[in-house]
Amino acid sequence: MPNLKNPNQRYIFDLWKFLTPKRRTMLEGGWPGLFQKHRLPSLPVANTAKYFDRDLGQPTKELSAMLGTLI
Repeated sequence: MPNLKNPNQRYIFDLWKFLTPKRRTMLEGGWPGLFQKHRLPSLPVANTAKYFDRDLGQPTKELSAMLGTLI
């Protein structure tokens, strides 16, 4: 079962509140921030999802996160 999520969806709570301001600025200003904002939303997740059966097996990890990990 493919697990798809809208990359433009906002979170209610801040997932990165445990980071210090300096470390958060480093992440958002470096390549991780650029990848998250510009490349991750444009990954061909819908093309990959067609290879997963919707009824058989356990749900997959979120597909855009897995494609981002492979890249």
